[in-house]
Amino acid sequence: MKIDEQLSLIPYSYQDPRHGQVVFDFQQGPSKSKFIHDIQTRLTNIDSKTIFGKGYLICYQEQIVGYFYLSPIKKERLEVEYALLKEAREKGYGKLFLTKISDYLLQKFPIKELYVTIDPSNEKSISVAEASSFFFDEEDYEKRGYQGLMTFVKENPTYQKGKSR
Repeated sequence: MKIDEQLSLIPYSYQDPRHGQVVFDFQQGPSKSKFIHDIQTRLTNIDSKTIFGKGYLICYQEQIVGYFYLSPIKKERLEVEYALLKEAREKGYGKLFLTKISDYLLQKFPIKELYVTIDPSNEKSISVAEASSFFFDEEDYEKRGYQGLMTFVKENPTYQKGKSR
């Protein structure tokens, strides 16, 4: 799926050795996420017929730079989960990806909001979320105490309940 001229998502394929290497690299590398080891489960969920609940690899100019998973939590709210490979970090791909994919999803689907959850110690991911127009949802954080993770939300400015595009 092409997001723009340089950025695309490709479905994970267990038959492609490059894709298997990505899973291995994530599982072996350092990560601030407590859930990075779930990547194999996320990527190999190939039964889904839609973009939701299916694992994708993030490509920038044909190079695999990370993974993406979109989880429908509620009918009008989606969780964006992504991570970048170690060698792709601190190059602007996180902000580029999160901004582009969130704008794309909010335009394409009749959803109220997207959210990402971030470990409070991951200051770089917090900066990426804020730079991509996500805001910290303090009320949600206090109410759920979601395993110590912070919730950042991006609302759909054109959302109208009960209306699809």
